[in-house]
Amino acid sequence: MQVQDKDILKKINWLMGVRAILALILLMFSALVQSQGGFVFHIFPATALYVLATITLILSLIFAFWSPRTKKPRLFAIVQLVVDVLLITALIWMTGGYDSLLTFLYMLVIINASILLSRKESLLIAAVSAIAFGLLVDFEYYGILPVLGGETGPLMNRVDFWSVFFRILATTVACFSVSVLTSFLSVQLRKAREEIRYMGNYVKRMESLATVGEMAAGLAHEIKNPLASLRGSIELLETEVCKDTDSVRLMRIVRREADRLSNLVTEFLNFARPDKGNPAPIEVGSMIQESIQILKQSEGSRGRIRYALFLEPEVWVEADPDRMRQVLWNLLLNAVESMEGEGEVQVTLDMEKEKNVRIAIKDTGCGIPESDLASIFAPFYTTKPRGTGLGLSIAVRILEAMGGRLDVKSRPGEGSTFILRMPCLPYSPESVNAGRG
Repeated sequence: MQVQDKDILKKINWLMGVRAILALILLMFSALVQSQGGFVFHIFPATALYVLATITLILSLIFAFWSPRTKKPRLFAIVQLVVDVLLITALIWMTGGYDSLLTFLYMLVIINASILLSRKESLLIAAVSAIAFGLLVDFEYYGILPVLGGETGPLMNRVDFWSVFFRILATTVACFSVSVLTSFLSVQLRKAREEIRYMGNYVKRMESLATVGEMAAGLAHEIKNPLASLRGSIELLETEVCKDTDSVRLMRIVRREADRLSNLVTEFLNFARPDKGNPAPIEVGSMIQESIQILKQSEGSRGRIRYALFLEPEVWVEADPDRMRQVLWNLLLNAVESMEGEGEVQVTLDMEKEKNVRIAIKDTGCGIPESDLASIFAPFYTTKPRGTGLGLSIAVRILEAMGGRLDVKSRPGEGSTFILRMPCLPYSPESVNAGRG
């Protein structure tokens, strides 16, 4: 179960607790009214409240039993909210129907829907609320349901059609207005929480790496010099012992591992001391196409990986070309290596509100477990047998140095999507040059 589903389930459990408490309060109120004469506001017998409160408690117990077993929290939430609408409709009927003062309870259910669910699902609950109230008033108007409150005959005997129509219309407009407004606020709140979560993870990474990065960078510099001497000495020895096959083989192993260590140290230096490099205007779509073209010819990609490109033209950023190319290559290579057998890499390039360039690299690979999502950007964390665990870490540090960021969305078995965001250039360098000419 994903983090969002768990969050929904937690809020549903809170909603069930509130519903049960309200049902108990209703039962105590019914007992008090029963002891004082048995009628509520001289309209209907308190027995009706007993029945409604008991039904609400029974449904709360059923939902509580169902909650830990549900595999679809969103559907579970919709069912509960629809049931709440029906219970509120019954309570409105008991307290006067057309004249009831409790229609505001629909708004509380719609607000809950906006907090728990998406905008479309919140609008669905608003529609159900409006339809339920409209049917209740129509049934009273035409005499299908009795009008409680001492009145005899259908509602049409004392209220004209247009008054009923405008009452239903006003309630419908109120339901949808509350849904739209609270959904908008809820979406903004979710975005703010995601941003806070991202910034919290970023601060933790920076705090844990600040001191260690400085020490390790100095140590890496000291390691590179002996490695270069070691490799040079091995090359000289190879020429002197060329007749000894076993010695030559061992020398090549030493040289290969020295190269591997040198590459590892170089990668770590890139991670520990990132900078902006030499920024220059870059047309991002062309760079992506170049990287894909090279990757298509690689041994691990050729013949088994399909590529789908959705690139908005003339999207420019200001960044060091070599570093930007390194970031794209690391992300694309990770996407390819996450897939066994045939698969597809989908690359989307677009603009976000004319402020940020957004590059989404989606694969159809194995996905990333939820427990590992917080660790994939940590240095030396890898699930590959021969991986260094620095590719994503270096990409993140380079992007941060250039004012960008990297996010990930993934589900096991459904693949991963890495989303790169960078500030865009507010102009096209080509148009500026043309204007100067």
